[in-house]
Amino acid sequence: LTPPWVRTDERTLAMALPLAPRVRRWWLSQPTVPVLDRWARALFAGGNAFTRRARFAVNHAEVDTLMPGVEAVEMTRLFWGRRWMMVRSFIVDGAVVDAGLVGSGDRLAELCRERGVTQAFITHHHEDHSGGARHLHDAGVKVRAGRETSNLMRETLPLRWYQHAMWGQARPVPCEAVATDEVVALGDRGLEGRVLHAPGHCADQMVLHIPDRGWLFSGDAFLHERPRFFRADEDFCAQL
Repeated sequence: LTPPWVRTDERTLAMALPLAPRVRRWWLSQPTVPVLDRWARALFAGGNAFTRRARFAVNHAEVDTLMPGVEAVEMTRLFWGRRWMMVRSFIVDGAVVDAGLVGSGDRLAELCRERGVTQAFITHHHEDHSGGARHLHDAGVKVRAGRETSNLMRETLPLRWYQHAMWGQARPVPCEAVATDEVVALGDRGLEGRVLHAPGHCADQMVLHIPDRGWLFSGDAFLHERPRFFRADEDFCAQL
């Protein structure tokens, strides 16, 4: 019984977050207001002085070694010291898979320079996976993605207010397209990855399979055994 003006992805997010029933009912009753999206973009862009002083939406990144040859760069925004919606980029050989959040793009670019990363592979266009791509490009890292993703990443895509708050607006970036089933060399250690199309989370979702190591960098093709909510444009039946 959702009002027709409430977008499906916003409705499902409201149902998934730990909100009091009264707050959830209020959220679901609100119309989509473009001015709220614009206000959120201005407030959260780049982590301004107000948000830093208030410890609100503070960008945070740290590095974790998952296994020999693979490092995870964990990125999130801290709201009063609490982590929300962590995302990861993976550094493997001479490549980084996904570019994480725009607010942590400088840190990711610094890590890539230190580790000799020369290329980035973006699994899909969503702002929590492509956010730092412009920083990588400006640092001399070649940004690569599937054809549809590369087209989308050249544009400034519209976001809702909660996307600005949680992840931030990705900046347009030149992006080299790779084809489905194309084999790409990751670096100078002989590792190769095969690019595979894996729609479901979004139509342009790609994954990177490294058969020699049994690794699959799946982006958001796999989210959880029991997802709590879905975006309006998701169709996981497309993976079957």
